[in-house]
Amino acid sequence: DIDAKQDITAGGNLTSNNGDITLDAGGSIMTNSTVNALNNVIANANGNINTNGDVTATNGNAVLNSSAGSVTTKNVTAGQAVDIDAANNITANGSLTSYTANVDLNAGGNVTTKNVTAGQAVDIDAKQDITANGSLTSTNANVDLNAGGSITTNGTVNAHDDVIANAN
Repeated sequence: DIDAKQDITAGGNLTSNNGDITLDAGGSIMTNSTVNALNNVIANANGNINTNGDVTATNGNAVLNSSAGSVTTKNVTAGQAVDIDAANNITANGSLTSYTANVDLNAGGNVTTKNVTAGQAVDIDAKQDITANGSLTSTNANVDLNAGGSITTNGTVNAHDDVIANAN
């Protein structure tokens, strides 16, 4: 666990071969290389979260929560759920993959993704726009898209059950 009253900047790899990686920052979190945990990767920040390397939670959840900023990622992969929450925008510059559970994205601003694949549901909620620049795939449930603004899909949308899209 790394707890900081201000910012956390990790210049090298963060690895846990036996458990979780938890990052709690009063400010922002920036990882400049890979973050790999046997179980969960949990990052909570009052500021922005920027993962400039891949994030992998092999057997657990990948949870990125920015209570007052934005979240920008490369690839995020989890054995269980991928859960990303941001007060502002979510920008996924890589694939988001959950092997057995949901991919949940919730933003107070825009959500922009590349490929999103979930063993269960893909659920994307944005107060503004959703832009999917890759495929959105749910292998066992729904793809739910809810936007306060527009929804743009520049790839395929595949759901085992239903595709639900609501935009204002």
